[in-house]
Amino acid sequence: MARIKNILPIVVKVLTQYPETRDSDYRLYFGVAVCMGRDLASMTAHKMLQDMEKGTLPSWETIGRCRRKAQEDQEDLRGDSWEKRHKEERKVMKQLGYTVK
Repeated sequence: MARIKNILPIVVKVLTQYPETRDSDYRLYFGVAVCMGRDLASMTAHKMLQDMEKGTLPSWETIGRCRRKAQEDQEDLRGDSWEKRHKEERKVMKQLGYTVK
């Protein structure tokens, strides 16, 4: 949990400054790595995975969790696809007979 608390402010910063990262975890990950002073463009995949394992780079899962938490807490950090996806989910839930907000 401490890991998420450390990464969440960085994720919020990237989501705020770069709206295009709100609908792409790949772009978000790149933005977070850049904010952490890492140059992913010159890093090998092997090195990146080693750094994730050591904890010097956050995992994909951590970034995804932080994005979901940030977008849950702050609606203005949600991307265009968020509303489309949730609208479809509400439609399916209604069809299945669930009460939807």
